[in-house]
Amino acid sequence: MMMFGIDEEVAKLFVKDTARFPSDTDVTKASGIDTLLPGSQIQEFCFDPCGYSMNGLLYDAYWTIHITPESHCSYASFETNIRMSSYSSLIRSVLSIFRPK
Repeated sequence: MMMFGIDEEVAKLFVKDTARFPSDTDVTKASGIDTLLPGSQIQEFCFDPCGYSMNGLLYDAYWTIHITPESHCSYASFETNIRMSSYSSLIRSVLSIFRPK
């Protein structure tokens, strides 16, 4: 999924702020990314001054998210090879986190 024009309040989560989010994991939790595919092993990274990338493993499947939060070019992507009978719930969950235009 490619999402453009992510919600401004959501985008603020991905601007480095060690006072509010002392660790990269704190950003993952505050944004709700950690709830997308429960049980996953997640490795995340917050860029300085802004931006975010994560890679997750759930059994033999991967998923990844990349975020550029700047207002003039905000963007988020979600990719996975997980097999599901329906992706509707996952897609709704991703869209509810980023609220793209």
